[in-house]
Amino acid sequence: MTAANFGIYRIKVDGTGLQQITNVPADDFVQDWSPTGDWLAAFSTRSGSLALWGIRVDGSEPTTISAGTAQPDAVRWKR
Repeated sequence: MTAANFGIYRIKVDGTGLQQITNVPADDFVQDWSPTGDWLAAFSTRSGSLALWGIRVDGSEPTTISAGTAQPDAVRWKR
């Protein structure tokens, strides 16, 4: 039996429209939505260790922002 990974999903408030945003063999955790709503700041182990990534809300264009960020709960988009 293999362990499941954490992925990023979104769903409407009424419980409909479940959409998987990430599907990689790693753990992804949303930290914050961009002010424009088109990017996510997310922590992921997709590079082999925990790093901060920018990911479009459709799952495309994953970009490493910072590796080894020590305080994941302190990351927020500048508004």
